[in-house]
Amino acid sequence: MDIFELDPSAITDYKKLHDLLQQSGDCTANNIPHTDVTVVVKKSTMSKEMEKHAMWVAVCALSKFTVEKDAARYIKQEFDKVHGKQWHCVLGQHFGCYVSHHLAQFTYFYVNSIAVMLYRTTDIANVCGKTPKDLSTVSILPVQTNNATKNQILRRPEEGIPAPKPTPVIDNN
Repeated sequence: MDIFELDPSAITDYKKLHDLLQQSGDCTANNIPHTDVTVVVKKSTMSKEMEKHAMWVAVCALSKFTVEKDAARYIKQEFDKVHGKQWHCVLGQHFGCYVSHHLAQFTYFYVNSIAVMLYRTTDIANVCGKTPKDLSTVSILPVQTNNATKNQILRRPEEGIPAPKPTPVIDNN
């Protein structure tokens, strides 16, 4: 487990990271209000440079936003912009998860009391040889099968296949 004391004035030690944050126009060493931030890395497969970038972007996001999903969106978008698409970010004080990710593109750390998990997945469009438009035409429709359960039926709307009719349940009791 690595523990880092982050001092925003020390960002000049990481000139490249400083430049990346300045390019976003939102957070630089001068406008991060936290001067005493503790980052504890629990698990990471990223390079040290990418890991430090993740820490700085997370500190910036948590300084800028009070709503967790907005901070997560900011971190995801910054990593999509700088390191390519397919990044995902989960953050908060209480959550559990189990995810698949690229081998060298996962980090899980705390910024003070907020846990941040950032990871990258495979671009499914490249794997399947389809464009995102082709992949986005699948919809999941809820179908009532009885009073107790709901099933979800996967269909392609462009195929004109109607949703299946629910099977009536006859209770003889």
